[in-house]
Amino acid sequence: MLTSCWKTDQLLDVDVDVDVDVDVDVDVDVDVDVDVDVDVDVDVDVDVDVDVDVDVDVDVDVDVVGADLSAN
Repeated sequence: MLTSCWKTDQLLDVDVDVDVDVDVDVDVDVDVDVDVDVDVDVDVDVDVDVDVDVDVDVDVDVDVVGADLSAN
């Protein structure tokens, strides 16, 4: 029985070494080339009609009172 206990003690002696080494390298290269070719035809038609009517009525009445307009 003592021998059995001795073996049990030997079995419970555990030594664990854990080494974790993580290397992460991320390289991201993004190249964007955008070529836009646009053909635009623009037709603009502008029609401007201007009608101007001007009516001018001038009435001048001159009354001269007491003035001698005769030539001497």
